[in-house]
Amino acid sequence: MKYLSAQLGFTPHQNVIRPRRINSGINGLKNSKYVAPIPLATLHRSNSAGFTLIELLVVIAIIGLLASIITTAMNNARLKARDARRLTDISQIKTGMDLYFSHGGGYPSDATYDAAYTAGQLLCSTIPIMKIPQDPLYPTFQYDYNTAGLQASGCGLADLRLEYTLTFRLERDTSILYSMDEDGQITPPLPGN
Repeated sequence: MKYLSAQLGFTPHQNVIRPRRINSGINGLKNSKYVAPIPLATLHRSNSAGFTLIELLVVIAIIGLLASIITTAMNNARLKARDARRLTDISQIKTGMDLYFSHGGGYPSDATYDAAYTAGQLLCSTIPIMKIPQDPLYPTFQYDYNTAGLQASGCGLADLRLEYTLTFRLERDTSILYSMDEDGQITPPLPGN
């Protein structure tokens, strides 16, 4: 056996189980009845199945990092979507005010607009003009309507005005108060325009 071990480059260790001998050879040595030993570590593998605490903590940290990245991206996307809706709402209000002006010869007074805002619909006499939209984060943000200019009559009312301004804020920078007049001019200019 010493001759075989030295010839194969194998030195038996104490921490191995010696398997039974068989009639086949190792590395082409015929009639050798010796088989290489099996390390004890492979026999106890069933006790070490599973993950270590470090592996679990690393996986949890990676999942947490990915979740925070996704949450931040989603919040930015929601903010941009609300700002896009605000600009759409302002455009819709402009169109509704133009319709009101063409039917009544003026724009509704602040009181008429506020009553229509509460009721949900702006009327010219009995003709429905538009449903007044609310800011996506109402009441935190809202669209403020103010009239100015000369007084006119129409739509069954005597307190129509010839000018108005609509003020609003965008979430990307809440310190800026935007204002749109009856001609659709927004001041200060919108970002990216």
